[in-house]
Amino acid sequence: MAAPGQNEALTANGIKIYVRTWGSRGPTLVLLTGLGSPADTFDELAAEFVDRFRVIGLTRRGQPPSDCPPSGYDLATLVDDVSAVLDTVNVDRAHFVAHSLGGLELTELALRRPHQVSSLVLLDAGFDPASAFKIFARDPLAAPDADRTSVSAQIDQWWRQYTPSYSKISAPTLSIYALQSRHPDNPPDIVDERTAAADAYWRSVVDPWVREQARAFGRQVPHAQVVILDEASHYLYKDARTRVVPIMREFYDRISAW
Repeated sequence: MAAPGQNEALTANGIKIYVRTWGSRGPTLVLLTGLGSPADTFDELAAEFVDRFRVIGLTRRGQPPSDCPPSGYDLATLVDDVSAVLDTVNVDRAHFVAHSLGGLELTELALRRPHQVSSLVLLDAGFDPASAFKIFARDPLAAPDADRTSVSAQIDQWWRQYTPSYSKISAPTLSIYALQSRHPDNPPDIVDERTAAADAYWRSVVDPWVREQARAFGRQVPHAQVVILDEASHYLYKDARTRVVPIMREFYDRISAW
């Protein structure tokens, strides 16, 4: 059963950002979501760690119930939001878990404010966005471009040409990648020429690319633990939670002994 989280609206970096808290004891563990997800997406994952951490999750700007200003979706501002929240809740140093887009925020935070980052766990997040853009632009089920004024379109403007400086990460790091044999947008009960082409593209192009991204991350961050989970979706902290949690707990056990 998920731990009941408590939401609080904080003013940070000039806007209202909702912070969700689970548990109250131990060092702080901060959860950063992927694009389009509020902090309560982590309810079940957070419940697995309240025995050893005070867990807090951020709902970034542009995602209700946090403020949705018309601008401020460049990476520097998004990272400033995270830093401002940490300052507001008086967190000097924390462990971090980030999913998808949150991994870029976390990486940039670890480079700009390494004294605040005790460790990084990247959940299907340790990718090169510029490379990802080229791969997913050829996806047979690729979605049309969003309205240029939308949050996702504003993020996409920098995301599609951004390459993170993973090699500069110094904190203990765990990066978990997800592989699946079918295209995630294919309906499970429909098999036709279009869905078959999408599945074939996923197996022949996307999966090998994910494996190479994992290898590249391991080369760039040689002290990192890199794990690939087969038959897990991008939202592996949900559908593969029973496999993800033991890996994370072992990671925290190991770094606590350093």
